[in-house]
Amino acid sequence: MNKKAIFGAFFHWDSFIHIGSHQYAKQFARNGYKVAYISEPISPLHYIFAKERKPLKEKTRVWYRGGKWVEDGKIWTYVPFTLIPVHRRSFLMSRWIVENSNRITLPYIGNMLKRNNFKEVDVLFLDEAQRYLLDLGIHKKSVYRIHDDITHLKDFPTLFKRQEEVIQRVNLVIVVSKLLESVAEDLGAKEVLYLPNAVDFEHFHMGLDTLPAEYKNIPSPRIIYVGSISYWFDVDLVVFAAKKLPDVSFILIGKPGIELSKLASLSNVYILGIRNYEILPQYLKNADVGIIPFRLIRFTKASHPNKLYYYMACGLPVVSTKWKELEYIKSPTYLASNKEDFVEFLKKALNDNDKDKYIRFAKANSWGKRYEKLMEVLYPDGGD
Repeated sequence: MNKKAIFGAFFHWDSFIHIGSHQYAKQFARNGYKVAYISEPISPLHYIFAKERKPLKEKTRVWYRGGKWVEDGKIWTYVPFTLIPVHRRSFLMSRWIVENSNRITLPYIGNMLKRNNFKEVDVLFLDEAQRYLLDLGIHKKSVYRIHDDITHLKDFPTLFKRQEEVIQRVNLVIVVSKLLESVAEDLGAKEVLYLPNAVDFEHFHMGLDTLPAEYKNIPSPRIIYVGSISYWFDVDLVVFAAKKLPDVSFILIGKPGIELSKLASLSNVYILGIRNYEILPQYLKNADVGIIPFRLIRFTKASHPNKLYYYMACGLPVVSTKWKELEYIKSPTYLASNKEDFVEFLKKALNDNDKDKYIRFAKANSWGKRYEKLMEVLYPDGGD
């Protein structure tokens, strides 16, 4: 009989973001588990305020159909529907709503799990503080993964309290950076495991290398950034580098969440927006250098960027701003202390042809390796 696991995640299965719980769910499935992957719920509020309709339609379709099976029938994915969503800017932040939003779903999530043969499971893996899944009491082992600095939630005490309670209740807390170890310990975790982000090595290393259509109008050499473009992204640093290297094309792939007019005005900067995870290897393999131009703030210092491994799996040298987490992992990344260093390292990286060095590092940091370490700690006697 198959072992079983439930994953509580924020992003739905078909999101363009394939990190964290998404990757661990795949690893569990590849190692003999039947997996239920439950994302954060949709609600009537989403239909009122959603800026993008397509993702909402996709999630609604999954809910309406009672979920769907993916990965050759090994993973059942589902998006619940709630009438009382949590919303940080309204009265929908009361303790009662925070505690019951995911419990009062249509249909009841517990019944949906039973209907799909998940009435008892071996592992409950949470990427969000979905306490209601813990409260179902149908798991043998429980894991909570902290993927960024949650101390900012102290501004939202009800949410912070829920995170704290989950951290204290689970068997194991995973943290993706060394800084987060102390956060988990201070909040009362029973056991903490440092398990950084990683890469689906085969997806990126073995992915297609066909030249993307847009690249026909983007001359090489190409420097690329892939990922969210939010307040931690150092626009001024990239502007400085693009001006210093006018014969180099700078490509940004990701959802812009900040003002990018300074970059958009430069003729050698190309802001492409979101691209599907499946075709990212094409964009990376036809670039020359990957960059991580992050501002040095608390959020950044607690992070461990997946993109570092994406780039290296495709054989790209990486230039990043420097912070302790990246120094700790001793990767072959060029770590810049200031904007002048950043540009000098870009010049060096553009002439760095030692692809094997980067590929080896990425291969040693695959999600498969992370899964093996997790199982060693979760089942130290080798059993389950």
